[in-house]
This record gives sequence, structure tokens and C-alpha cells, in this order.
Amino acid sequence: MIETSRRGRGAGVVLIGAGLLWAIAILIEYRYGLKPPNHGALYALDQDMFFVAELGYVTGILGLMWVGAAGAGWFGRVALGLFALGWIILVIAAPLAWITRDNNLLLFPIGGLTAMLGGLLAGVAVIVARQWTGWRRYTVMFYALYYLCALLLPLFLARHGPTLITESLWGLAWTPIGAALASQARAQPALIPATAQWSE
Repeated sequence: MIETSRRGRGAGVVLIGAGLLWAIAILIEYRYGLKPPNHGALYALDQDMFFVAELGYVTGILGLMWVGAAGAGWFGRVALGLFALGWIILVIAAPLAWITRDNNLLLFPIGGLTAMLGGLLAGVAVIVARQWTGWRRYTVMFYALYYLCALLLPLFLARHGPTLITESLWGLAWTPIGAALASQARAQPALIPATAQWSE
């Protein structure tokens, strides 16, 4: 459908912007020492940038659904649903943490683990579905593996927190998915009944 294709391409552009915005926000956070908890106008602006980027991530995942990147089966739907749910939980947690000044909300690990599991399953679903070809087919899995190996495993196994480089690349790891959406979302030609072909 033409409208579906346009929404998919739009979601891809939004996702690219979100990844770049996250990387910029991380640079600002580290440059000016704005890690939470903190206060001030610049801190508020930085947190707003993170929040907008996370909304962009959810939009990108919806874009994957709109274009059927994970296929039409139940596995792909469940995988993308978990992926989206994880990030929706994180989007909800962000303003709650800001209001309560509590950055240890249980929603953060729940959302993070759900997003990781959903991302890995979505990566498998996109590969298996074969709706995308070439490098595009592996973009979701690339992001999910980066999330797991560069951020979560070091945190849980070695208590080694993220760094400027790993967090910046985390945001940028979304941009290949956005590029895949923007370039691969194509309108499918409408089916013409056989009788119509002979009516002209």
C-alpha cells in the first residue's frame, strides 16, 4: 500500500534523526557532567533530547511493523511487540524518574530487558522472514547484538557501566535500521483483476 510505504519511509527518517539526537545528547551529558540525578536548564534540555530520541525509537519499531519487515506470522508480531513494549516502558519511566527524582525505578531494568529480548527476537524474525534483502536484513540484529554485548553484558557480568563511546554508538546503531526503512519501504503495486486487463 502506498500509505504504508510512506509511513515506513517516514519512520525511517525519524529513526535516523533519533539515533543522531541520542548521540548528541550523550556528548552533551558527558561534556558538561549532566549524568542524573542533576538539575538546571541544560540538564532538563539534555533529558528532553533523550526522551524525544526514545519516542523516535518507538516510531522506528512501529515502522518495522508497518512495512512487514518481520513477516506476517505470529513470531514476527510477538517479537516486534516485545521490542516496542520495552521501549514504551522506558519512555514512561523517563518522565516518572524526572518527577520523582528517582533514577532507580524498577521500570528501567524491566524496560531494558524487555527491549533487549524483543530486539534479539525481532532481529531473528527479520532475518528469517526474508522480506528485506542484503545488508538491510541484518540491521535489527546488528543493533540488538550491540545492545547486548556492548552495554548489558558488561553491566551485569562485570559491573562495568557504559562509556561515552559505547553509549554514543548505541544511538548510532539505530541509524542503519532507519536507513533500511527509508530505502526499503516500497509501495506494492495494486493487483488488477484479470477482467480489467481485457476491458481496455
